[in-house]
Amino acid sequence: MNKPKRDLHHTFQQDDKQAKVFLTNEGFEVDYYNKSYLISTEQHHDKSESWSEDCAENYVLGMKQL
Repeated sequence: MNKPKRDLHHTFQQDDKQAKVFLTNEGFEVDYYNKSYLISTEQHHDKSESWSEDCAENYVLGMKQL
């Protein structure tokens, strides 16, 4: 049985917001943080790395609301 992998690929941060892009066995995922608290995880398993990074960047810049 394979151990699930979740490798950090990129981190975006501005002020109190942070987003981390991970590559998993299924595809990309983004964790969203506010003041160091995890508030949401989105699975982008059928999307590209650049798609996930755009989502992460949009969140920290205030263009994506959660």
